[in-house]
Amino acid sequence: MDRYKILEHLVAAKRAHITWVNRAKSMIDGPAIVRGVMPLKCTECQFGLWFYKEGERFFNEFEMHADSRVENLHNNLHEEYLKIYNIYFDTTENLAFDKSAKMQKKVITQEEKEIVTIYFNKLRSLSYEMIAEIQRLENYISTKQSA
Repeated sequence: MDRYKILEHLVAAKRAHITWVNRAKSMIDGPAIVRGVMPLKCTECQFGLWFYKEGERFFNEFEMHADSRVENLHNNLHEEYLKIYNIYFDTTENLAFDKSAKMQKKVITQEEKEIVTIYFNKLRSLSYEMIAEIQRLENYISTKQSA
């Protein structure tokens, strides 16, 4: 896999991550019926699918150990998202993303809204860290000398 292909994958992974966080915000601010609830498992979102497949090839290609910082941030993001999800929905049966799924959000109390805000602020903070780490990987690949 050449340097430019890897950079394309990193840019696509970053974009998928940003989309996922924006969808979380839409779930919070949006209507009572939510379509296509985002994946709860870190191995099922677009970023996770990249990280645990293409990402592994990327790390091997550049003789890097799987970046544990990115993995930890990614796992923590999903944990925060799950906290938000659990406030709005009674079930975690549909853990896989389904674009056609329609789910009814619970009516939540003011206290729960405040808790959701705290969780989302943590999610957003983790997101900024994640973007910075992906950018670090992009910079590493961009400046790495060819073998």
